[in-house]
Amino acid sequence: MSAEQKAGIEAMRNFPDPVDIVNDPTLCAAMHEATLQASDQVKAAIKNGALPHDVPVKWIVAVGPYFTIRQFGPFNEADLITRPSSQ
Repeated sequence: MSAEQKAGIEAMRNFPDPVDIVNDPTLCAAMHEATLQASDQVKAAIKNGALPHDVPVKWIVAVGPYFTIRQFGPFNEADLITRPSSQ
């Protein structure tokens, strides 16, 4: 896994520090939803043959300027069943 970081822009100066917002219920809910979506995307990539099913996959999950790196897998056949939409 590799990443590149660029300096923030002026508009970001007033964003709360991550340590100050990490337990905000709205951010936690949005990050949870984004993590579920990321999991579905990883599973779709595995089903399409783009990723192996038997090794962990690291994925960047972001909500606005805040992000975390999540690890998904490895997955077995049952894990790759598409989960029902929450809509």
